[in-house]
Amino acid sequence: SLQALRKISLEHPTACLRAGALMAVLSYLDFFSTGVQRVALSTAANICRKLPSDASEFVMEAVPLLTNLLHHHDSKVLEHASVCLTRIAEAFAHHPEKLDELCNHGLVAQAANLVSISNSPGQTSLSTSTYT
Repeated sequence: SLQALRKISLEHPTACLRAGALMAVLSYLDFFSTGVQRVALSTAANICRKLPSDASEFVMEAVPLLTNLLHHHDSKVLEHASVCLTRIAEAFAHHPEKLDELCNHGLVAQAANLVSISNSPGQTSLSTSTYT
């Protein structure tokens, strides 16, 4: 169950990552209700905490999916996707080649767009705590 995986991901994010849970929770998002999507993205954000040095082999496949979620209509899904991508970028901060790979997925353009709409009324945007 997704709820069980969310709870496990709080205590054992690296084990979940290595077991393929990140892609498992992101793969079928479009087929679920917004509430289930929120739980899935919360789980993904937990999994992206304290990423190990070999994380790129586990997270790069998820980057395009997470980047696309920066357009999501639901603020919680948007927030969790942003947190995932932030944690991935932070984990790769000292690895320029991995940062380049992140950028190849359109992350910079999507993030810039998200920042530019944060002051636009009627647009889904990041909360101040996530934004800063």
